[in-house]
Amino acid sequence: MARQRDLIILYDGKIYVPYEIDQREEILRSLTQVSQWQQTTQSVDIYQITTSSLWSAVHQGWTFTSLQWFLESMSRKKIPTPLQKWVKETMDHVGKVTIEKRNGQCVLVSRLAHLPRSLDFLTLSSIDKERGVKVYQIDPDHRFDIKRSLAHHGYPVTDHYWRQTGQPLSVSLHSHVRLRPYQEESVQRYVKGNERDHQNGIIVLPCGAGKTIVAIALIAHIQEETLILTPNETSMKQWERELLAKTTLKEEDISCYSRNNKRVAPITITTYQMMTYRSQEEKQWVHLPLFQERDWGFLIYDEVHMLPAPLFRATADLQGKKRLGLTATFVREDGKERDLYALLGPKRDDQPLRNLQQQGWLANPNCYTYTVQFGYQTRRRYVEANKQERFKMASVNPKKIELLKSLLRVHEGDQVLVIGHYLEQLRYAAEQVDAPLITGQVPIVEREKYYEDFRGRKVSTLIVSKVANVAVDLPDAEVAIQLSGHYGSRQEEAQRIGRILRKKKDDHPAYFYSIVTEGTEEEMAAVKRQRFMEEQGYTYEWLGWSQ
Repeated sequence: MARQRDLIILYDGKIYVPYEIDQREEILRSLTQVSQWQQTTQSVDIYQITTSSLWSAVHQGWTFTSLQWFLESMSRKKIPTPLQKWVKETMDHVGKVTIEKRNGQCVLVSRLAHLPRSLDFLTLSSIDKERGVKVYQIDPDHRFDIKRSLAHHGYPVTDHYWRQTGQPLSVSLHSHVRLRPYQEESVQRYVKGNERDHQNGIIVLPCGAGKTIVAIALIAHIQEETLILTPNETSMKQWERELLAKTTLKEEDISCYSRNNKRVAPITITTYQMMTYRSQEEKQWVHLPLFQERDWGFLIYDEVHMLPAPLFRATADLQGKKRLGLTATFVREDGKERDLYALLGPKRDDQPLRNLQQQGWLANPNCYTYTVQFGYQTRRRYVEANKQERFKMASVNPKKIELLKSLLRVHEGDQVLVIGHYLEQLRYAAEQVDAPLITGQVPIVEREKYYEDFRGRKVSTLIVSKVANVAVDLPDAEVAIQLSGHYGSRQEEAQRIGRILRKKKDDHPAYFYSIVTEGTEEEMAAVKRQRFMEEQGYTYEWLGWSQ
């Protein structure tokens, strides 16, 4: 059996954590503060020390000495010297550059020998050779650009310039609302971090772990008017529903800002798409004035890993506001993690999925992949088609609908989501199993009715397109059946499994089924997707099916 000193730390900063290590839960909580989870295998969790994770560690109270002691006390061998040197240099960079308010002016205080060339335009105000400090006067509106430039050169900027206070908002949680222990921990880590260094921050929680209630608790703590940015209109409605259900806010206090509703309220919720909409005539962002419409005190970026790149620049003028990023993953597909740090500050909390599953807060789904066959004539056409056509032919194989019917019979009485990529396939499936269909073409009001019927168990099966991949709150979903997906999209499969991660009543098991056509491009893409999911700790059983 593994014991306490069984961490394996490599030269590149990878940390291997055996499953049977003593005090595993406490060790993982510490590792999420100083490193990024990377993958899970059958015997170990793998974490990676990164530049941004070390910056965040400093903001959470870690020093090089305390981190060195922690790693050495848990490691089988001495930490490689080059890794120790890099970790120390990276952590020492925090605090080397600050933005402060001196004599009513916004200044950049640098303890670096030289600033990056991209900042050559800054004017030197004073220099203290004895202390090695240079002071530059800067425009407060340029703070984000300066912070981003220095972050890309390996120097995180600590921003101590003034913290604006927004319009007051009287709000509290209802007395019956109780946060789970890990949710309360996330709230406290954000609050204490903000009090310490005014760096705002990002909270990382797995799908189904309750990111929204954590943010609502922070709204109640901060007590200032709030602007919430979300991925889509369904998410907007969910935020509105949760705010009304869990707080003392009234309907008139909240507005979902959309194409059909331009009302601005003390709590205003809108989408990234609305904020990045440009008029064809003027080529300007039409709705950006919303940022200056009210004296916002708090900005919330939901699913911040999806924040469109243009909004980095558009929201840069709000550096004086309190800001919170919410996400299930700190990794962005475009590699802009350091831009996130410049915009929102460090990671404040990160709760490991496996810990929450072991504590009983999240479900651990049973995952199956079923393979179906082509008919003889379809197989001949498949062989003659090009790669793109082959993938679609395999994805919409009619044999999948027969298996879908069989699975629905097995799960009669369960709440089932049937998810797919191709609309014609989903329409056919909805007709065959007599279930409501939700796509991007279905009006928001109608979508919400179907979702509400599903939550109320008036409807047991929903057929949904990719609109349900993210930010759809369906806590009662017990089964997800994936008919088709985007080619090789690892993130999509993770999001779809996330639909069933909420802990079920009476410990009812959760099931995820993926249906693919055997011996095709689709099966190869499924193998790649599932290899990624297996790295996150999920296991799949592959089964063949014939009518």
